[in-house]
Amino acid sequence: MIVDAETQVVVMQVVVVVDKKEVIKKYEHIKNKFEEFSLENEFSFVKRLGRENFWSEDYSKKVIDEYLKFCTLSLFVNHGITPSDEVDQVWHLHLQYTDHYINIFCKELLQKNFYHGPTKGGTSEKQKYNCQYEETLKSYKKYFGKPNPKYWPSNKVRFGDSIYHQRVNIKNNFVISKEVFILFCFIMFSSLFLNIINLL
Repeated sequence: MIVDAETQVVVMQVVVVVDKKEVIKKYEHIKNKFEEFSLENEFSFVKRLGRENFWSEDYSKKVIDEYLKFCTLSLFVNHGITPSDEVDQVWHLHLQYTDHYINIFCKELLQKNFYHGPTKGGTSEKQKYNCQYEETLKSYKKYFGKPNPKYWPSNKVRFGDSIYHQRVNIKNNFVISKEVFILFCFIMFSSLFLNIINLL
């Protein structure tokens, strides 16, 4: 029991004790069932995820595995959870497979509705998701071991550059880093400048 000093309201804090083996057992069950779904078509969930995010098939499979751990966590923790950007990409794609997501994944495997709620924006929402992500990482560590930063970066990274991702049609556009672009411009302008000097 906690007493909020500001409002003098008594807050009951429920502590749920969950056996790690129970979490792992549930995760393995979800993973086995999900693998049947994700490989059932020629253009599989794994391949589609890789294509949409420019990920290798191996990397896509690993991120899917992290997504399934994230979903399993949702069943056993008593706090809101927030995915990494990588895990969120899997979730976004899975939501597009509406029938599987609602009727099989949520109803049969998770046995609960698992809603995806985007931010409403603003400082309080930023703090909320920052805290939730931190709690998610702690819970992940408790049940699955230390999170791999390739799939679960720090808060600073998760809510820093990760939020600026955009879809780009690579058939019609070149994608190069800012560093490469600046170097290219420097070389071009240096070359142009030298040619002008030689003409004088």
